[in-house]
Amino acid sequence: MYAIVDHFAQLVATPPDAVVPASRVTAQQPSTSGDMPALAVSVAIADQRTTGLGHVIRSGEVITRTTAVINVAATPDTFSPDLRQLRLQSLPLRRNPQSTGAAFTGDDVQVTNVSDLAQPVQYRFARRPTAPAEFAIDAEQARLTFGGAQVSGHTLEIAHWTVTWRDDIEGAAYRGVITVDVWAGSLTDLTAVSRSVQDRLLTHRALMRQLGFSRLEPAGVLAAEHTLHTPAAGSAFPAWRQPLTYRFAFEFERPAQDSSGGPIRRIDVDMHGAVDDALIIPRPVS
Repeated sequence: MYAIVDHFAQLVATPPDAVVPASRVTAQQPSTSGDMPALAVSVAIADQRTTGLGHVIRSGEVITRTTAVINVAATPDTFSPDLRQLRLQSLPLRRNPQSTGAAFTGDDVQVTNVSDLAQPVQYRFARRPTAPAEFAIDAEQARLTFGGAQVSGHTLEIAHWTVTWRDDIEGAAYRGVITVDVWAGSLTDLTAVSRSVQDRLLTHRALMRQLGFSRLEPAGVLAAEHTLHTPAAGSAFPAWRQPLTYRFAFEFERPAQDSSGGPIRRIDVDMHGAVDDALIIPRPVS
């Protein structure tokens, strides 16, 4: 719930024409006369179910170019044992947005041998490669096949196109009532701040939605009162106070924990063992 208070503070304290500084909008009452004018915000969540977010998946289907630097070595995730085939990472494999042909070509995947940074070697795309510096593309398997074995220990730079993966977002929606206690040292200051709060909430709808408030409507205002405020620590001091109430609907998003980020490359299924059927149909009794 503190997120609601923090976002409300941003709403009334964002320049220009800020009502009060953000440090004066808190979830606590003023402790000294020097803390005023101030807005003490309290939140009451409605005791009802909402049509909130719960869990949302934000689509990330943007085609992007990715570059990886790979050391030539036979491993399950990269090179085959003969160093002639390379499995591409960052899947799925996509076409260059500027490509016009029907099949994958060197416009979609680029390979450069950067073992010698002073003299990098640009590999050539070929449908039937015959030289180590030539490669073919198997788009379905996301695999490159070279015309000859690569040199162990060399370094290749692989550039290709893929899509950004979707980002999971955890969200929650709250509905209820916000009470804003306006505190000031004089009735004039109290009236000015109270009116500024109400005017700002009516005129800054775009900022309100940006900060997560899909609804923030006036619900009530109580008469201003002159009181002797006694804080928990320190001396009592005279102050003016006026409560304002607003009905609100607030949606809060928080990124979920990151996963490993890699695709599922293989699922092992053992089909060599015998399959025992535990279903037994009894014979009819004669």
